[in-house]
Amino acid sequence: MDTALSHVKLNAPETAQNVYPLYEELRAAGGILWSQQHKAWLISSYDTVKKLLLSTETSVEKLSPFVNQTSGALKTTVAEINEVMAHWLPFIDPPEHTRLRMILQKSFNPRVLQAHEPMMRNVIRSVIDELGARDEIDFLDEFAFQVPALIITELYGMPRSSVGLIKIWAAGLGEFVLGSNKADRYETSAVMIKEMKSYFSGLVATRSAELAQPGAQPTESLLDKLLLARSEPDGLTDDEVISTLILILFAAPETTASMLMNGMLCLILHKSKLRELATDRTLIGPAIDELIRFDGPVPTVVRVARKDLELGDHMIRSGDRIFLLLKSANRDPQQFPNADALDFSRGRSQHVGFGMGIHLCLGAPLARLEARIALEELLERYADFDLPEQEIIWRHELLAHSPRSLRVSLRPKCS
Repeated sequence: MDTALSHVKLNAPETAQNVYPLYEELRAAGGILWSQQHKAWLISSYDTVKKLLLSTETSVEKLSPFVNQTSGALKTTVAEINEVMAHWLPFIDPPEHTRLRMILQKSFNPRVLQAHEPMMRNVIRSVIDELGARDEIDFLDEFAFQVPALIITELYGMPRSSVGLIKIWAAGLGEFVLGSNKADRYETSAVMIKEMKSYFSGLVATRSAELAQPGAQPTESLLDKLLLARSEPDGLTDDEVISTLILILFAAPETTASMLMNGMLCLILHKSKLRELATDRTLIGPAIDELIRFDGPVPTVVRVARKDLELGDHMIRSGDRIFLLLKSANRDPQQFPNADALDFSRGRSQHVGFGMGIHLCLGAPLARLEARIALEELLERYADFDLPEQEIIWRHELLAHSPRSLRVSLRPKCS
């Protein structure tokens, strides 16, 4: 065992600033390593990451064991969080996962989402309009987060003014979900869960009453689709509807904002690729998937071994935690020739940036659609993008990786 690597802290600030040399070291060390620091197996090679993503011998149910291992006030706090997250698709196994996914994926089918494209394009255009003639912006606060958050308000029937609240909720909940180092992360996330549960309980009750009125017709909104799913055979419960609304409100802005941040930074640093997209907009779809492979928003997903597993020369014991390093797998030269090059001709190329198998990210089609429209509209309005002088500080949560902020210079097209 490489003792130095086994003590590396994945969510240390210095590690997060440049993760790829570490991933290369981990792959060179065999791609399977027990981490003393994290008390988990670090899986960094593409083939093994893919194998475990598709395996039925690993579990995503991590929260209940964690609750059971805690005591005192902390146990009460995390139990409150688990009441909601116990209904989240990323944290449940079949057969319950199968039931929920079959119901929910109907609303995230790419063909269904296409009906929302005009709304999404109008939202994105309005965000760009609000930038006015400015030649420099905070890309996260003024665009990357605004876009998915405003789209969520449209899909949920929330007022546009809710974006600030969404940001507070998402940041607070992320301290627990994404693996923050903050000492009060459990308490902060529990407060956010309570606020969100109260808000969405009220939203569900109000909209349910409206739909119960004579002659009321459901809309194509995501909220209405979830409410109607309660009447399906073996359909959603009210608790599952509320938990799903919380999950989507947290995950959709978080993932898409990070995608847009990483993507914009990559394109500015690879100006020839930016010019390719400006010249040929048909490349935008393939480019989005290549940008996710090259530097996606999710560095790691966590699994737990259901039984003893033999991987190469290693024995993973039942109950061991397993960190699947998605960003490392996506830079594995054994799978991706010239892996450190940004190449839009790869297409989707079997990258694992959104996971794979039954736990493939449910919201991936929504994130791709939002990112495609966002790039189309930005390239329609601006001739070029640059980075003003700044120090780029990367987030260092275990399960999220993007710049904390990014100032971007804009050069509007001549009218």
